[in-house]
Amino acid sequence: MSRYIILLLFIGLAWGQDCTASDGTDGVTIMG
Repeated sequence: MSRYIILLLFIGLAWGQDCTASDGTDGVTIMG
């Protein structure tokens, strides 16, 4: 179960690299 959650988090971070979050937060800077 935890492995599935980690996978979802990784995918979410990957999407953050492509575009900024819709709520205006710096989603790109999460990965550095």
